[in-house]
Amino acid sequence: MYELPDRMRQRLAETVISPSSALGLNPGADEQKAIRMQLREISLKELTRFTNDPDEFGLWLDEQTARVRKAFFHRNKFIVDATNSETGHYGWGYARKFVNLFLADAARNRALIDAYKLDQMEHLFEVPLDQHVTDCLKAAAKCGCVQPVELPKWERIYKLRPEDSAEFQRFALKLSEGIDWRRHNLDLIFWRREKAQRKICAFCRPSI
Repeated sequence: MYELPDRMRQRLAETVISPSSALGLNPGADEQKAIRMQLREISLKELTRFTNDPDEFGLWLDEQTARVRKAFFHRNKFIVDATNSETGHYGWGYARKFVNLFLADAARNRALIDAYKLDQMEHLFEVPLDQHVTDCLKAAAKCGCVQPVELPKWERIYKLRPEDSAEFQRFALKLSEGIDWRRHNLDLIFWRREKAQRKICAFCRPSI
């Protein structure tokens, strides 16, 4: 028997991987299939355990990120070697982005909100990071309209370190609380801003 929440969850796993979200990774058809299979395995039912436990949610999110990352095919530009402190994290940023996109889209889907009570834990969800989002976060941090913060240097998403991601997420949470939004929805503000616009604080100059 077909269940709407299951079908919607599968659909989200398909739509998360796109030319835009996977820019730079450019996975072929087989790799896309492998990544989507891992996204489909994410159990939204488990999230009810983390409503008031951000630390446990963080561990769970790390587990989902690691599983998606394992679906990536070998690339010379990022060698998945956990023993190498310089390159062991390569590719992590893409995997985290895909998981966060999946969760963010789920939190905007009425069938999934009702089925898994996502409105009770979406305050824990992260904003999906990429060049556009981090540019806008850095502009807001430099502006100081919320709180002046020195955020990490952004290189490329495949080089994103978990500890740098955490710093971006902490600042994104402060921004989202300041405008009474959920953190994962900030990318709706930052999405498709031109490069010049991303240098200007989106909160002081919201019309841009």
